[in-house]
Formats: sequence, structure tokens, C-alpha cells
Amino acid sequence: MSDHYFGQRIKAIMTSSTTIRGLRESQKSYVLGVIQFIFLIVSVSHVFACTWSFVAFMEAQGLSEEALLGSPNWIGYWYEGNAKNVDGGLYPFGNNHTDRYVLSLFWAIQTITSIGYGNISPLTRAEWWIGCVLQLGAGIMWTYVIGGLVGVVDSMTDRSATYKARMDQANDLIGQFTEGDNNSSNEAALVNKTVVGKRIKHFISRQRDLSRTNCYSSSLGEMFPVVDTLPPELQQLSTVLVLKPYLDTVPYLSSQHLDQMEQSRVALECKLFEFGIGERFFLKDHLHDIGRGVFVLRDGTAMTIRSSNLSSAASRLLSSGDAFGTDQVLLSDDIEGSRGALHFLTFTKIIFIPRDAILSALARNPTAWKESARWRLLKALILTGAAKKTD
Repeated sequence: MSDHYFGQRIKAIMTSSTTIRGLRESQKSYVLGVIQFIFLIVSVSHVFACTWSFVAFMEAQGLSEEALLGSPNWIGYWYEGNAKNVDGGLYPFGNNHTDRYVLSLFWAIQTITSIGYGNISPLTRAEWWIGCVLQLGAGIMWTYVIGGLVGVVDSMTDRSATYKARMDQANDLIGQFTEGDNNSSNEAALVNKTVVGKRIKHFISRQRDLSRTNCYSSSLGEMFPVVDTLPPELQQLSTVLVLKPYLDTVPYLSSQHLDQMEQSRVALECKLFEFGIGERFFLKDHLHDIGRGVFVLRDGTAMTIRSSNLSSAASRLLSSGDAFGTDQVLLSDDIEGSRGALHFLTFTKIIFIPRDAILSALARNPTAWKESARWRLLKALILTGAAKKTD
């Protein structure tokens, strides 16, 4: 009854302890899996060792040298055959509890792990029976541990397996490439399949090393699937906590003008893009698929190009935390203020804030419009040479 009560108390402590719960919630699942199985092996080994030592004590009716060597038991049998004349060896008698425990623990570990050296073996009928029971338990426990560890390793290698599968698919794709027309004067036709193939592989490798996703475009919910499983308020709070530093780079979307709830509404509409080194993104070519918006660099480096002409001089170097298009996005669609391109100098992660989300936020927050956005719009109108008399 007391053992059952003690077990229940341990279980209650493990489930209610804020420290243990915090550890479970802060660590990766595979790390917790490894810790769990290490704890299980250590605990079972300890129980087996104590049980095996207790068997010898019961057979000898004591732990003194006279008792253990004067009656048949596994400790006396082991000592006579292995350590009696060994200097510095174990002396598992009397108050040498550590030596006796290490000897018993050695037997427990080699039994649980199926190593079984055979240098420690049962002698009496009781020891043989109890040894059989313990070995059956050890076999069941070891099977459970091996199965669990296989699952842990499998979860750790999921990303590696995905990378290998994507690289195989990329090689299949590259194998179907045909060489571009090198005699053409059209720059778009001058495509080197070797260069393109290397760029594809480099992008996939860098995405594996630096990103959580396996695609060019994703939402926050796709990058962190748990977001879509949360209730609305927690979704808003979690998205704004992830994207707030990037929203604050846009003056009229910063916390100076929008409260946390308004920023979270904008954050839920954001998209995340990833670009490979050397890639060019022409804004006017993507108006129909992603629309207009503001680009904020999460990581990487890019150069802005004033027009779609590749020979155009670069106008600005962007690095992590810089925003592009904060003024032009406020221009109406009929004003040609969204030309140009981004040339990515490294593997780059982008936060894309859609224009519709920006305009909706400004409509709900007139102060942000009056104090910031309208002046940014005026600046963009002047720079595009399209300033008109407005109210």
C-alpha cells in the first residue's frame, strides 16, 4: 500500500511540477524523447541492481564476508572466481555498499542491453528463478527503448530525408534541361543549364541550412503549423510577436501608430518568401500573383534596381531589417511607381506585407494615415513626378 502511494505521489509530482512542465514545454520533442529513455534505462537498471543484490543478501542472510563466502550465492561465487586475488578489485562485502552496487549495476546493464558477458551468473535455485524474471522484464523494456529511440531518430532525420528527396527531384529536373540558344541575341535566351542547375541545388541546400520551410512562399501558419491550431486570440498574439520587429520598420504600421491588435491583423496577412543568391525579382511581373506590398528583409542582402532594365544602376543596398516599397505601395494602381526589381546577393528571407492589409489598417486607424502615411504618399508622388493637387 505504501509503495502504491509512493508511486502515485511521484506521478503527481511529475505531472504538476511547474519546473518539469516548463522543461517539457521548452525543449524539442526529440530531446525530451532522449531524456525520457535515458531516465528509463537508469531507473530500471537501478531497480534491477538493487533486486539482484537483495537476492544475494537473502540467500546469505547477511552482507559480511563470512556470510557471503560461507553460503551459496552469486556474489560469493563471483568473488571466488574473479576478484579474490586481484589487487584494487571490487570488495563487495560489509559496508562497501558502492562496490556491491557497482557489481550489481554492471550485471543489470549487461542484462538489459543483452550483452551478457556471463562473468556474473546465478548460483542457487532462487537466483535462477529471479534472474529469469528480471531478464524477461529486461527484454521487454529494451525492446520498448529501442523502438522509442528509432522513433526519436526518425523524427530527427525527417528534415534530412526531405532534403535528400528534394535534391533527387532537382537532379531529375536538371537532367531534362536542354541548352539555351547561344546564337540568339535575346538575353533571355542565353541560359546556361549548368549555371541554372547549380543555382537550384544551392537554393535547396541553403534553404535546408537556414530555413524552416521547403518552399519559396509560405504563410506563418505553414512555417509554424501549430499557429493554425490555436484559438484566434493566441494566433494574433503569436503572429505579432514573431513579425512585430518587421512591422515596426514600416513607419505607419509601427507600434507608434498601431496597437498590438491592429498589428496582429496585419501580421496574419503577411507572406514569407525566400530567394536564392543571384536571383532577380521584378515587381511588375508579380502584380497578378502576389500583388503589391512592402518587402522587409528578415535575413540576407539585396540590391534595389530602379527599373526592369538589368543594366540599370543599383540605387540602394538592403540588409536584414530594411524595408522596400514603404512609400510606393501607397500610390494608386494607375501610377507607375512600382517599377524596378530586387537583386538578391545572398540567400534571403523576405516578409511581404500585402497592400490590401496596409490600406485596411490605415482605414481603421486614421491617425496613422494623418501622422505618417499621407506624408509618405506625398513623397512618393513627388518622386514619381505625379504630384497633384489634393485636399
